[in-house]
Amino acid sequence: MDRRGAPCGAASPMQCTWRDAGAPPAGRRGGDNPHAPGRVEVRGPRRFPRARRRPASVAGLRLSALTTRRRPPPRPFSPMPAAPARPNTMRPDRTPRPHALSPAAAFGLFALLHVLLWTILPSLLAANLPLDTIEALSWGREWQAGYYKHPPASGWLAELFRWGSLDWPLFLLSQLAIAAAFWAAWELARDLLPPWTALVAVMALEGVNYYNLTGLEFNANVVQYPCWAIASLAFWRAARRAPGGGDAAGLGWWVLLGVACGLGALGKYSFLTLPVSMAVVLIAVPSLRGHWRGAGPWLTLAISLAMFAPHLAWAHANDYPTLRYAVGRAQAVGGGSGGVVGDRLRDLAAFLGAQAGSVAPLALLLWIAHGWRRRADATSPAQAHAAAAATADIDGTRAPGTVAPRGRDGWLLLAMGGGPLLIYLVAGAAGVHLHDMWGSPLFLVIGPALAAALGLRLRHPRRFAWAFAIWMLVLVLLYGLIAIGGPLSRGRLSRIHYPGRELAVDVAQGWHRAVGREAPLRIVAGHAWPAGNVAQYAPPQAGGRPSVYIDADPGRAAWLDDAAVRAQGAVFVWEAASGQVLETPDAAAPADWRARFPGLQVQPPLRLAVRRFGRPFEVTVGWAILPPAGVAPTAASPSRGSAAPPARD
Repeated sequence: MDRRGAPCGAASPMQCTWRDAGAPPAGRRGGDNPHAPGRVEVRGPRRFPRARRRPASVAGLRLSALTTRRRPPPRPFSPMPAAPARPNTMRPDRTPRPHALSPAAAFGLFALLHVLLWTILPSLLAANLPLDTIEALSWGREWQAGYYKHPPASGWLAELFRWGSLDWPLFLLSQLAIAAAFWAAWELARDLLPPWTALVAVMALEGVNYYNLTGLEFNANVVQYPCWAIASLAFWRAARRAPGGGDAAGLGWWVLLGVACGLGALGKYSFLTLPVSMAVVLIAVPSLRGHWRGAGPWLTLAISLAMFAPHLAWAHANDYPTLRYAVGRAQAVGGGSGGVVGDRLRDLAAFLGAQAGSVAPLALLLWIAHGWRRRADATSPAQAHAAAAATADIDGTRAPGTVAPRGRDGWLLLAMGGGPLLIYLVAGAAGVHLHDMWGSPLFLVIGPALAAALGLRLRHPRRFAWAFAIWMLVLVLLYGLIAIGGPLSRGRLSRIHYPGRELAVDVAQGWHRAVGREAPLRIVAGHAWPAGNVAQYAPPQAGGRPSVYIDADPGRAAWLDDAAVRAQGAVFVWEAASGQVLETPDAAAPADWRARFPGLQVQPPLRLAVRRFGRPFEVTVGWAILPPAGVAPTAASPSRGSAAPPARD
């Protein structure tokens, strides 16, 4: 109160002070007019003075005058503005709002780490290239339009990335192909899911063993992955446009679809199940049938056929060796003890079980990211819609444009993922033997489509990050266990620890001892595995990289024949057990070689003693020399069968 007992607007009587004795005007508060004679000045809480103490003095000087700082005069009170509310950086699903990293940058970082990890790890632990990669290099050297096992894409790409006898460029090639497939899957997932949720759906593909441990070996299956994913993305974006439209962007997707289908068919014949499924959906679904009235599908068909035509011409000229090999691999099932129906059901169950085992870690990672609810949410539809809009895009830069995989979009996803799987199941029911790797490219589309169909929401990003890191650590440890513990536990070397370099050096030295230094080694014949290793790791003194006469069979190596081998000479190599020279899995092969090449000189076996991980191993390889026409052998190769040489690291 003031000195007259009237309230002055302060919280307590000690907070009021009158500048003069004048009273405020009637009807107006003194604090409203700053120029009023009775203006109230509000100060801080008034403090009662303490009892005055006698100040200390020294020599008559008051110490308080020297040590005490005079207080400044009190300032008029001004109410402090309320602090702004702290912004809520958490989404309704408890997802933090990122500030520095966009979803696209996060995907780029993930792809880079994937390539680096799965390139460096096998380069450090593997002493030799895997079987399929060695075989692809043997094909790629010849630049044929086809090979007896597969179309030419795997051989061509392997030859393009070959860098001398180094192994890591081939491991890098495989991971670049998988990273390209992940990019296309990421673009497709962004059309189905919000960006950050799409990133989680693509990162969960690391849970599929086809894209990490199995994908270390570059082969025709790896060639399929980017082609499959890019073709699916192009088909999705082309078919969702207005039917019959001729805009440049729409035609661009149809062109990309044709290129991807052409390359995929040049990689492996099983890829053809994808364009067949796409064509069936475009014909069967009424809302998509109108695309045939435009130029898009026909442009796709023309481009893919133009790319595939050279291989078709090669296959026709060579009596379709690739097709015969594929038919032989898909041999009929039903000759077992379980009867026709039982054997087919068992084969189907084995195929589906392998695919379920491959997709289980992917589903687990998605479940961890989505979370689980113990009881149903008690939210209203409006609240649920608001939460979905808030969580649709974490960074808030895009509208929640998720796609429900129903209707036309559902048919498109079925064509890209479920259609090929349905073709495999029908073929298996008809008696075709199904191979597990046939299903390897399916999950590039099934993964994002499954996340969209289940309504995946990124409720627990940190939990997913921890689960993903633990899973990657498990994969690294598992690969180390396979690469290191496998040979130590079995007592024999695996393909990636085969002494290919040592074999190539010994064969080159034996060749030059037998025929002289002037004759280069141009042809290595025999079993594909040892012959391919000799060609890939041939030392400079061999005179260049030799061609591989696979199994000494012109049907498997169309670039050579027996006449060329007799004229140029060759080294024949085959796998043999310890103490056995001519006994091989195909016992008639060496006898057949000696009948076709009368000058073939069988040598004592090569016993390659090497050390791997501190333990000695020995590999025995049978070999023979066919001198070039008109060249007599100068000396017999020294026998190495009586005693093994010192082990080499």
